[in-house]
Amino acid sequence: MTTATLKRAAALASLGSILGAQKSLRKGRLSKKLGSLHGLPQKVGQLLALGELDRADAFFAELTEGGEALKPVAARKALETALGQSLDGVFSSISFEAIAASLGQVHRARLRDGTDVAVKLQYPAMAEAVRIDLGALGLIGRAYRRGYDLRAYQQTLGEMIERELDYTLELKAMDAFA
Repeated sequence: MTTATLKRAAALASLGSILGAQKSLRKGRLSKKLGSLHGLPQKVGQLLALGELDRADAFFAELTEGGEALKPVAARKALETALGQSLDGVFSSISFEAIAASLGQVHRARLRDGTDVAVKLQYPAMAEAVRIDLGALGLIGRAYRRGYDLRAYQQTLGEMIERELDYTLELKAMDAFA
């Protein structure tokens, strides 16, 4: 088991202590924790937010906003790693005020030829985090299924998020509609 797997599992396990807290504290802490974990936990929080659409005391609504973006230094490093070169070689300008989402974030940029673009950056190690989360969901499902078979749900959710993590599929869809 890798260090990343252990860290992610520990972060997911901390959700259990939050669920044991007082109800008024529990939802606020749970919402913050789900948002900080990004990926599958944040997606779960977004689903919980749907049940609060008409409530004034909505705790999970903030999860529909995306959560925290990477710090500029980390975003620059991740973008340069993904591109295989310095950002200055690709962009004449790039904004590090990103719009964060559950699996990544988006930056405004201008290519060297003057074309304005949106640059979508997947959070580092997100694919591995989702794999760990899906494995944890399987363990939870086996422990608490109470007559429900969650394997099909886990598989469908995994396939959906796998497609969402594949930015080349998104590019093909955008090209088809352009």
